[in-house]
Amino acid sequence: MPEISELERGEYIQGWIALMQNQGSLVNGDTTVLFTLLFGYLLAAHFVGRNLSKPESLIFTSLYIVTFLITLGNLASNVVASIRMQGELISVCPECEVSPLISMQALVLIALVDLAMLIASLYFMWSIRNRKTPKPL
Repeated sequence: MPEISELERGEYIQGWIALMQNQGSLVNGDTTVLFTLLFGYLLAAHFVGRNLSKPESLIFTSLYIVTFLITLGNLASNVVASIRMQGELISVCPECEVSPLISMQALVLIALVDLAMLIASLYFMWSIRNRKTPKPL
């Protein structure tokens, strides 16, 4: 990396910190969308899941899975971008103490928990649709 002045270095560091904060906001936004999707699907499954025809249920569930996985991918990519930005900042300013917003281990844990939520919500819809009791009036 070419030699830069202290002023340029300070501006560079401030820029990276601002970008890292923006990535953190994106992660929070993706998490909010993920939980909104989850609870919307659970509410729909509870109130109308039993009354949906097979094609309606298939379309609804397919759209839910695709949207959930896309949102999970966005969340993961924003976390990875944040981790890379932290590495870039440390390469420019080795003496800077930058607390990690999130680690790769946390990303794996988040992905596993989110996939478990997806599977649990799909099981919930399946259990609603395959109840042995008669349909309510």
